[in-house]
Amino acid sequence: MTGRGVAPYSDSGEHIKDCLDWLDRALRLMLHGLHQREIDDAAQGHRWFMSPEQAEHLLAQVRSVDDAMDLAASVREARQRINARVTASAEQGRYLALPHLVQMFRLSAVEEVAIVACLAAELDGRYSRLYGYLHDDLTRRCPTLDLISRLYAIDAGEGSTPAVLCSTNANVFRWALVHAVGRGDAGAPRLTRELVIDGRIAAFLLGMPDVDEHIAPFVSRYDPMSESAASDLDGELVDGLRRVLLAEGSRPVVYLHGPAASGGRLLAAAVCRPAKLRLLRVEIDEMFQSSSAPGALALSDMLRRAFREALLSSAAVYFCGVDRLDDARASACLRILERMVAEAPALTFIEARRFLWGLPDSEWPAVLPVQLGYPDYSARRREWRRLAESTSAAQATDRELETLATRYRLTISEIADAYRLAGLRAAMRADGAACVGIDDLHWAARTRAHAYFGSLARMVVPRAGWDDLVLSAATARQLRDICEQVRHRATVLHQWGFDRRLSRGKGLYVLFVGASGTGKTLAAEVIAGTLGVDLLAVDLSGVVSKYIGETEKNLERIFAGAERSDAILFFDEADALFGKRSEVRDAHDRYANIETNYLLQRLEQFEGVVILATNLAQNLDDAFSRRIHVSVEFPFPDEAARGAIWRRHVPEETPVAADLDFGLLAKRYKIAGGNIRNIALNAAYLAAAAGGRLQMTHLHQATQREYEKIGKFWEDWPAGAASA
Repeated sequence: MTGRGVAPYSDSGEHIKDCLDWLDRALRLMLHGLHQREIDDAAQGHRWFMSPEQAEHLLAQVRSVDDAMDLAASVREARQRINARVTASAEQGRYLALPHLVQMFRLSAVEEVAIVACLAAELDGRYSRLYGYLHDDLTRRCPTLDLISRLYAIDAGEGSTPAVLCSTNANVFRWALVHAVGRGDAGAPRLTRELVIDGRIAAFLLGMPDVDEHIAPFVSRYDPMSESAASDLDGELVDGLRRVLLAEGSRPVVYLHGPAASGGRLLAAAVCRPAKLRLLRVEIDEMFQSSSAPGALALSDMLRRAFREALLSSAAVYFCGVDRLDDARASACLRILERMVAEAPALTFIEARRFLWGLPDSEWPAVLPVQLGYPDYSARRREWRRLAESTSAAQATDRELETLATRYRLTISEIADAYRLAGLRAAMRADGAACVGIDDLHWAARTRAHAYFGSLARMVVPRAGWDDLVLSAATARQLRDICEQVRHRATVLHQWGFDRRLSRGKGLYVLFVGASGTGKTLAAEVIAGTLGVDLLAVDLSGVVSKYIGETEKNLERIFAGAERSDAILFFDEADALFGKRSEVRDAHDRYANIETNYLLQRLEQFEGVVILATNLAQNLDDAFSRRIHVSVEFPFPDEAARGAIWRRHVPEETPVAADLDFGLLAKRYKIAGGNIRNIALNAAYLAAAAGGRLQMTHLHQATQREYEKIGKFWEDWPAGAASA
């Protein structure tokens, strides 16, 4: 017992039981008054489906009282006892679901009565029968607004209908705690509408774990207490956000943006951890797409339910996927979020790589933008090492972990994801060796980074080696120097301090110049294979868009993905994107120049390796030419080089005729290596179809077709030059 002599509730179930006891008393008083009027009007018995005795028998657990005054006193006594025990429970810090619901959604007393009346019908069928009896219509088995108003009047001693129930803006309706059902005649009085409690609210009051079925596919819960704090978080930033967000009063929306916004969940978790708040992650782009399906809830209703779920779950709401929508849809989502945030007291985070939010109005909480950049090399190295030390199955040396930190610019959460992915790959091996090796970690890091590319770039698996290149010694030396520069980037930039001196232009920008087929793509493949990194061949058809701004968005995705994986970006036919800016004569010229300007800025921000290949260097804009670190000329192959190329493109396993003369082919046909490759392959198919060896006649026929394809003049094969 407390000092006032009132015992607190032991749990929410005991409190709900007392509320239902109060409802029984109030309903008995309503039955008493109804029956008394019918006796006075000599109209008793007109409810043909249930007699008055049967109706009162449904409430047999309540002591029968004949006097209305005593019944009313019993109702008031029950309410006073409930209020006193709720107060005692609050003083002792005991959680009760219904009072918590009332406080969260700022419900009035009559709205609380509506919740209890609707919940009763879900828990016990006798209430549905009683409601039908009181409505004089057995088909109307849910409480109406009129019935709820009369129950509240008994409790409060008032006779008029509370105004709050006449408004659709009442919190009990606005937050979808109860729903109108049954007869939806637009001309029917509002007070005759029946109400049912929302399934998620009923589960919450009964202490059952659940999630709103309308938003379940788009939300996931995350418990910040289940994971240790991330080691690279800015402690000053975390403390500042805690002071602002965990204080009483209006709270700003934290807008996490920047290249490492995907790691914002760890920052949000660190902020919520002291308050023991969970995170409710909401995929808003998927929710937006679902809202357009037939019969689906409107986006505003689903977003409101997401905020409701956060409040019910004692969680902060974490929206992501906004920037995966186009600008028009993203703006529509953000306008709806503005209204929701003003109404809901839940902590709100928004994750987006781009800063899309406009200037906030003064009527709703301010937006607090927080830019998240990639963790630096030291932070990445510490995290790789920390995870390796905490995972006994991981086998990697410090030097190998440093290579991972240098090569992959992942966020801390992405590094953790990569470790888990590497563990799964190791567990799949048939030999039973579950130890995570450095190859597993590289594979997982690449896989994690490749999620950003989509179909905008094609991953080239390097197969060629240095022996496949036929170049002069000077050109080959230039290519090897490029590899050495990439290998020693960590030493020069991070250990020798050049990183602090360079604000931009930290990447390596290479230009390959030469005619088609001279080996530019092959050289890029060899460099990638030598360094053990991925080669991303940019698909210009997927990147360039006729819609304004879309080309820049596609390029941003490519650069961002390459930054995370340390892949080499390869732009073939680079003059299509990096061409000279022209004089502005119309809107087309203006937007074309904007794309070029964007590329100039983004290229300087990129810290990886970019290889531009072009047939004509003079077609590139001068600003790009100035930013090129290394320019490699790929000359047209001379006769000796062509002979070597012919030999390399015919594998040793291929059966060839004795008189096959590569020197003669090199002397006779002045064509580039790419054409020679096509000719050798096509001739091999001709030989295989003939069922014999590769002969000069096959090469002659394939060469003629290649000449015709490229529009080059063809001379017939000299008499006697081809063996039979």
